[in-house]
Amino acid sequence: MVVGATGAGKTTLINGMINYILGVSWHDNFRFKMVVDPDEAKQTIKTVSQTRWITAYTIHKTTGFSFPYSLTIVDTPGFGDTRGIEFDKQTMDNIANFFCDDIGINYINAIGFVVKSRDCRLTPSQHFIFDSVLSLFGKDVAENIFILITFADGGVPPVLNAINDAKIPCEKTFFKFNNSALFANKSNDVARHGGGLDLFDEMYWSMGQHSFEEFFKYLEIAPNKSLKLTKDVLLERRKLEVSVVGIHNQIREGLCKLNQLTEEIYVLDKHRSDIEANKNFTYEVWEEVTKCVDIPTGIILPTVYPAITHVIIPVL
Repeated sequence: MVVGATGAGKTTLINGMINYILGVSWHDNFRFKMVVDPDEAKQTIKTVSQTRWITAYTIHKTTGFSFPYSLTIVDTPGFGDTRGIEFDKQTMDNIANFFCDDIGINYINAIGFVVKSRDCRLTPSQHFIFDSVLSLFGKDVAENIFILITFADGGVPPVLNAINDAKIPCEKTFFKFNNSALFANKSNDVARHGGGLDLFDEMYWSMGQHSFEEFFKYLEIAPNKSLKLTKDVLLERRKLEVSVVGIHNQIREGLCKLNQLTEEIYVLDKHRSDIEANKNFTYEVWEEVTKCVDIPTGIILPTVYPAITHVIIPVL
């Protein structure tokens, strides 16, 4: 699974991974690219995640593969965009629901945490990602978290110091990538002008290929983390959440009934003499009732709040 902040380069990194898996070389005149939703392709706001859905890509082993097994890559929306922390929480809930569903993913080998090389400190969103992942999969998954550094050059990435300073509980194994070379235009014009740009692009390409090679070596020896316990815990958490909501509603109904009875007792005590003198005495109280409201198709049902109704009660 690949996670990271908005703009970290997760989708492009996955594109590079696909090209490595399928054995594409620098000198080939073609590249593979993941299919992009037409609506997302029109997106120009860089502060909003370009990945909208949690998507699993399964690449089945075939001739020319860089390793002898099939691979499933889970791409996730970026965290920390302009939609705020509530959107991040919803994304984590969606990830939890994704792995709870019976879609054939029963264990996880690695969680790639994508960060930009030049980040000098981790943002609150990046801390949120780590905390949420550990909460979702358990602390023992820390040894399966790898740091995937994008926009890297030949030096030591500053983000490593940021990760160490933040005391993130994960393996400090990292891999460097610069995906600017992935879809570079190796035109004849560049070659005729000395090929300087081409040399830089080829260097970045080679760095990425080497990092992918090392990453998949680590992946082969990384212990599998079963998702059975995670699924069981999440299902139990769902049951508890439903129970808490039900108990909350029952408490609310009980308190409303108590308030209604208290009001009736007050009215009866206040008008005791009037009640004794008049057989058909009536009094008024507020009563809580539930109203049915039509919900348009496609709208998520909100929390139901009962309406307060004025009621006249006769005393015979």
